[in-house]
Amino acid sequence: MLVIKELSPVYSQIVEGSYIKLKPCLSFNYETWEQGKYCKKRKVRKISLISKGGVFLTGFLKRVEDYCINNNVPFRIERRNYSFKSVRAPDVPNLQFKPFQLEAIKKAVASCRGVIVSPTGSGKTIMAIGIVSCFPESRVLFLVHTLDLLNQTYKKFSQFGFDDISLIGGGKFDIDNRIVIATRQSFSKIIELKEDLEFDIVIVDEVHHVSSFKGQYADILTAVTAPIRLGFTATLPQKEESLMAIEGLLGKVIYQVDWERAINSDIVVDVVVNLTKLPEDKLVRDLRSYREVYRKGVVERKSRHRAVLQRTLYHLEKGRTILILITEIEHGYNLQKFAKEIYDLDIEFVHGATPGDTRAEIQRLLDSREVKSVIASTIWNEGMDIPSLDVVVNASGGKSELPTLQKIGRGVRKAEGKDRLILEDFFDPSHPYLIDHFGRRLSLYFEKGWMGVKV
Repeated sequence: MLVIKELSPVYSQIVEGSYIKLKPCLSFNYETWEQGKYCKKRKVRKISLISKGGVFLTGFLKRVEDYCINNNVPFRIERRNYSFKSVRAPDVPNLQFKPFQLEAIKKAVASCRGVIVSPTGSGKTIMAIGIVSCFPESRVLFLVHTLDLLNQTYKKFSQFGFDDISLIGGGKFDIDNRIVIATRQSFSKIIELKEDLEFDIVIVDEVHHVSSFKGQYADILTAVTAPIRLGFTATLPQKEESLMAIEGLLGKVIYQVDWERAINSDIVVDVVVNLTKLPEDKLVRDLRSYREVYRKGVVERKSRHRAVLQRTLYHLEKGRTILILITEIEHGYNLQKFAKEIYDLDIEFVHGATPGDTRAEIQRLLDSREVKSVIASTIWNEGMDIPSLDVVVNASGGKSELPTLQKIGRGVRKAEGKDRLILEDFFDPSHPYLIDHFGRRLSLYFEKGWMGVKV
């Protein structure tokens, strides 16, 4: 019989029996590409997640339990009992939870660890606030990955009466209060300094950034021994290593909300996609590397800039607010310059080098409709909350589902007088790379039911 002991919220160990029996369920395929004589070759090898001493991450306990049951492996798990000074029903003044938010909060409190998957704009921070309210005397670490999210999260907690908050990041280095909101980059310095790491709850926002068993998130989540370990995301990553890292460090998916339920709960709006076909560029067609194609076909291509700005002007004339999203900084400057020179249009450009207080002010002005259009880099691709936003322009293209959904998420939250978000996208037939990437985005739009009429 296997006897498995939960040593801590981070690690468990087989104390009786052979670890070999669990290797099939505690391993994953690790894929690499190695340069051969003529081309790169794909190589796959198995990576074990259990040591020869039988130690593995506690987040895998449920996986281990299911494996033993399904494969008739006799086992016993000796779990630790964790107690908290006070646990109550979620209660936040002036905050009425939607039914699915309340279900997610209750599931998190009952499970104590795992991941909640909910669409962008559906109130993941509100759910986290609800969870924190259930443990009024417990110490909380809330991890984010950008300064914008740090400030936005602090603002949201403060809005609902939480005043015992410390911030770590953006020059702030306070760890004394009950609730600590921190960027993962800054909190990793706390780990290095071996500062106070005693927390009862750790919550990871945008948990898909926990992408491996190494790096800052892994270092933090193995150093902080909080028994309640939760993550939030709109879309899980696709890489097996990322999924396994999230499960091991936090836990399995414990609650999932689909898009339709979020819409029916009157918390997010539907999305309507407009497509514009660009003229074919023969110079782009003859390029070989994706890097060259992206530079010439997206970052530097004036006909694309013109199409993006024409759609922007169209919406500006209708009184709508617009967020133009790009990936490369040079692309943003090119669009900004083109808008001024060709259309005499001044558009703010927000990127990583823009001071945090300036970014926050531009976000406020856009949300209050005092500023009508903004260009933003990936610094605003996720987590930013601009409820009044009318239009998102995907000027950067891309193929992956997660970044595409993140871009759309900037403006899907319900606001007064708003019943939809318009997404502008562009089909460029100039190169197979661009055609393939557009096809993947289009498949996502059809799958979500977002293809509509021109608006």
